[in-house]
Amino acid sequence: MLNEISVWSGGPQNADNDTAYRVLPRIREALLAGRNKEAQTLLQEYFICSGKGSGHGSGANVPFGCFQTFGDLTLDWKDTTSAFQNYRRTLDLSTANARTTWSRNGVTYTQEAWVSQPANVLAIRISSSRKGAVSLTAALSRRERAQTRTDLGPSSWKAS
Repeated sequence: MLNEISVWSGGPQNADNDTAYRVLPRIREALLAGRNKEAQTLLQEYFICSGKGSGHGSGANVPFGCFQTFGDLTLDWKDTTSAFQNYRRTLDLSTANARTTWSRNGVTYTQEAWVSQPANVLAIRISSSRKGAVSLTAALSRRERAQTRTDLGPSSWKAS
């Protein structure tokens, strides 16, 4: 599942609630005193937009809308009949690198994903210990209000 902050189901709405700033000191006070539920209640009561809002979690069809997922990226590997071994996943928070390795039929596969917030990029690299062993189909889908298109120019995909 892929997310991106600007995928929103609705349109613009006036979110300026001129009473919110007056309640902020009470919210801070409650948080500092460890009264988190009280702070949350105040936040939900006063820090809301002036219109219909996000539909309280069901906002796909209200004017303001709600956050939507970007879509689902599915990797369909061609060889799934053989058992895999040595499956391992790691996450390095200092480099934003998620790495998965496994072996199948004597070939070691590596899938690495990086995220760069400043560059606004998600990159995935898939490699194998044997040239030409990576064989998969990638697809992007989304359930609601979207069309997907694959555009792989002549130099944009190279298997290794």
